[in-house]
Amino acid sequence: MYIPHAIDEQNITLVVDNKSHTIPNSSLNFMAIKEALIKGEFESIPDLLDTKKALETHSAGLVSCNGEDVTYNGEVVSNSATKKLLNLLADGYSNITPWLRFIEKLMANPSHNSREQAYKFIEHKGMPLTEEGNIIGYKGVADNYKDKYSGNFDNSVGAENWMLRHNVDDNINNGCSAGFHIGSHEYADSWGGQEGRLMLVEFSPADIVSVPHCSEYQKLRVCRYKVIGES
Repeated sequence: MYIPHAIDEQNITLVVDNKSHTIPNSSLNFMAIKEALIKGEFESIPDLLDTKKALETHSAGLVSCNGEDVTYNGEVVSNSATKKLLNLLADGYSNITPWLRFIEKLMANPSHNSREQAYKFIEHKGMPLTEEGNIIGYKGVADNYKDKYSGNFDNSVGAENWMLRHNVDDNINNGCSAGFHIGSHEYADSWGGQEGRLMLVEFSPADIVSVPHCSEYQKLRVCRYKVIGES
């Protein structure tokens, strides 16, 4: 099987089943199709032309896309998280599983308000994602690895801390309040200070409770996190 095609920096033009297709470099599937054509994997082209099918396959049918909107279980999710996913696809990232898992976990967050607030934090600072769809953030702690607020929680590498979700303050108008605070690199580094330590922590978007607006969305409160490294 061979598919007639032409590739340049702006477009891919190809003919499948006697039908011409033009894929601009801004398209979600541009890079994936380009790679398949270069490798001669022509049998994969028809499926790659179907962006909706590819997304549904990766997410077991939970996440779908029509090229503009992303839906989760049939509900349109239009926010910075899905815009980032679309941008990644357009830039040619072949492994979109972390973002699909991130969206699934975020939609599993029991609070609608928490989900909406999470978008502001993600959009403002763009935290990295793990393969499992968790977020990596930063936490400033004391020199002995204890939290600076109560001194009761260990934040050495490998430590995991959690509390009941209903014990975390979900009021965005309260800056310093109950809950585990995680922030951007800049915010957490300033909180730790010269005599403190800056730790890398991982948390699930399902465990986000609130994003205080007083810090310009540079920090948030969660009910669970794991310390994965020291910066």
